[in-house]
Amino acid sequence: MFDIGFSEILIISVVAILVVGPKEFPALVRTFGRWMGKARSVAGEMKNEFQRELAKTEELTRKIERESEIAELHKVIDETKATIPINAPMGGAPAAGGEKSGAPASSGSISSSTGSKPDGGA
Repeated sequence: MFDIGFSEILIISVVAILVVGPKEFPALVRTFGRWMGKARSVAGEMKNEFQRELAKTEELTRKIERESEIAELHKVIDETKATIPINAPMGGAPAAGGEKSGAPASSGSISSSTGSKPDGGA
């Protein structure tokens, strides 16, 4: 976290013993340890809260993307409805030529009794 090596800790300890005194030094170290523990705890809580908020943001982003896709689909549907004539015959009504609009038109008939092939060969 602070990237402090053993030699730096040793120097800080010696200076602290000289300044505070050998009797008060253990209490000082305990207090410092408690503060460090609290600082790590707060940092961990902040990290977890940040991750929760990031997850919420990603979820909202996905929802916005879905909403934009849905809006685009509604736009396509509206454009398609605008191109369809209002008085167009529906599925079962006869179209021009007497055929149903859903049935494909045949290009030629094959006689099953003669056994001829569609390409005209025997």
